[in-house]
Amino acid sequence: PDGAYYLGEGDFDNDGDQDYTYAAFREGRIYIAENRPTGFVTLVVYDQIEGPQSVTVADLEQDGDLDIISAGAWDDSFYFHENEGNLNFNTTLITDTANNAARTLVIDVDGDGVSDVVGSSSLDDSVRWYKKTNNYFKAHLIVDDIDGALAMSQADYDQDGDVDVMVGGFFSNEIILLINEGSGIFKSKTLAVQKVKPLTLIGQDVDMDLDVDVIFTESQAGLLWLLKNDGKTFEEILIADRPSKISSVALLDVDSNGMFDIIDVGESSGNIGISQNSGISSYFRYLIYQGLQGFKDVLAEKQMPNKKGLNLLLASNVNNSVQQFSITDLIFITGFEAAKIR
Repeated sequence: PDGAYYLGEGDFDNDGDQDYTYAAFREGRIYIAENRPTGFVTLVVYDQIEGPQSVTVADLEQDGDLDIISAGAWDDSFYFHENEGNLNFNTTLITDTANNAARTLVIDVDGDGVSDVVGSSSLDDSVRWYKKTNNYFKAHLIVDDIDGALAMSQADYDQDGDVDVMVGGFFSNEIILLINEGSGIFKSKTLAVQKVKPLTLIGQDVDMDLDVDVIFTESQAGLLWLLKNDGKTFEEILIADRPSKISSVALLDVDSNGMFDIIDVGESSGNIGISQNSGISSYFRYLIYQGLQGFKDVLAEKQMPNKKGLNLLLASNVNNSVQQFSITDLIFITGFEAAKIR
């Protein structure tokens, strides 16, 4: 894929195997890699997007088939690729007025039991939510003052029963929480400032205290941060300071200790690192791979339950590939070994 850029995962054909989807930025295509007994088979979902830079997997129609939402940066568009079964997709334009359409989420914004689409667009500083009625999506503005609205994550951060939205301002260097007050009404709260080019945001309870925390990157500075949520405030904790830029991260309990570790990848360096979560907001980062450049996104999964190995799916826009790395026998002790990287 020319310009492999962004990854998603799910069982698109309902056969019990994990499939993958990805955007090919320079090709203008969305692909699926179907997992078959003989290997992966590549299928084109849609080939008329200008600069696709993200994919989101969710059952928007709630019909039991996983759909795909994509964002086209150069045509300012969000697309809904409806899975009609048997890997047949029908594409509907959500909007073509999102200036540099960036990222999408699928959540029930207004609490009516029906999923909606949330989209960020970085050149009009906006986040909007889109209500689907039949084949038409109606836009509702949430904010239009987050300079370079780009990365997003979703979670009920304040535990009031409504799903909130976290946004990174790529140009304002801020992390903003959009608190969902119900019925499609949001209130903005700034959580962090002077964070250079936040590119990845993940909401997860990493310290197991039942409050959803936030992992985010200062992509240009090579910094990996935790916003620790205690239910009332968010505390900034630096997890890792790596010597090169961070393009993406994934969370996984690699060492099977019940806590999420953090896998980070670098676009220019070709580095892969793991920050081991040892509890009490304490992390130690290990470099486990260095070589392939152009990493844009990463997905991670355990090889077997309670085993210290993992599979990484990596998209590279330099060698135009989506590759699976298998890493076995990860040993977290006084030393660290990463064997059989292939």
